[in-house]
Amino acid sequence: GAASHAAAANLSMNVSIQGLGPRFRLLLNLSNEGQELATDLQVLVQAEDEAMYQVHTPHFAVPALVPLLQYTYKVDATCLQPAQGAGAVRVIVVGRAQQSPLMTALVNMPVSELDE
Repeated sequence: GAASHAAAANLSMNVSIQGLGPRFRLLLNLSNEGQELATDLQVLVQAEDEAMYQVHTPHFAVPALVPLLQYTYKVDATCLQPAQGAGAVRVIVVGRAQQSPLMTALVNMPVSELDE
């Protein structure tokens, strides 16, 4: 899976993929490696090619990340064109007061099994 680390925010993220397709589940593991509570985060999950993947929860809020704990979030995605091969999904974490993302990860999706 993809991994990202935001040194300024002391956050880390690892993304793994479950499923053979065309339905996949992305497991987003977020952790706060700092000493202070991280609050008011937003997570955006978007397909690089929206004609290729439908992301079922493209946006969600993370109210708080307690230091030294890992939180797992599940996001389902469906490959709309399994015969076209594989694409990528981008995961972006932003803070409420931030103009730029705290972290991003580009997740290369596996080739999907054909849905019969």
